[in-house]
Amino acid sequence: QYRITEAKRELVSSDLPLDELAAKCGFSSQSYFSCAFKRRMEQTPREYARRMAEFFPLHDAHNCDRIYEEIVKL
Repeated sequence: QYRITEAKRELVSSDLPLDELAAKCGFSSQSYFSCAFKRRMEQTPREYARRMAEFFPLHDAHNCDRIYEEIVKL
């Protein structure tokens, strides 16, 4: 749960490639990360990032806390 929550935050607040994001969040591979994310969120990390980009601008430092709070709710 914690790793997926962190991944959700990173998907919205950074532009890291998925392999780097997976490693940063403690997953052993991008493939395992993508499978675990899809199992938990019912969408791929890329789908999630695209959907969130419609609502939250990337790298908006003034909104990072608010964005994180919204992500945790999802």
